[in-house]
Amino acid sequence: MNFCSLVSLKFENGWSDLANFGLELFILLVISILAPVYTAPRNPRLTLLEYEPAHYYHEYNKNPHAYSFGYDVMDPATGNSQYRAEQRHPNGTVTGSYGYIDPYGKPVRYKYIADSLGYRVYSDLPTPKPLPIALVSEPTEPSITWTRPPKPHKKKVFVDIVGQLGSFLTKSNLL
Repeated sequence: MNFCSLVSLKFENGWSDLANFGLELFILLVISILAPVYTAPRNPRLTLLEYEPAHYYHEYNKNPHAYSFGYDVMDPATGNSQYRAEQRHPNGTVTGSYGYIDPYGKPVRYKYIADSLGYRVYSDLPTPKPLPIALVSEPTEPSITWTRPPKPHKKKVFVDIVGQLGSFLTKSNLL
């Protein structure tokens, strides 16, 4: 029996006591508010792997200058799959590796080392073959060089005016 049928039943039976009706209405309202609401069960996401990046960080022998860290990312929604791992040794040498899955599904990996000899990267990708000498041509135009021309020396305006005034006065016999 729903609320509307209950109200119409009370009025049909001649029940007109408004106070009792108000009390019953209030009790019915409180019960409907406090009654638990159940929703339909939710189905889990249909993914092969939940997205959660894995990462770590370690210090070696409590040495703040030596460390090891890394992370892995696998996101099936975007296809993003990558990793990185790095270690710094007590002598300052840093070694590590990183990689990803390229758009064609092929894994690409790089290893690196940074030490007193510089930064070097090693890859498992095939190195390109050198071009034949016939294809390597010399430049057809000489390299362009440009130098700024020297600035012309400016004559002092005052000296020229005085010199011109002197020659004018001499020619005019005013001096």
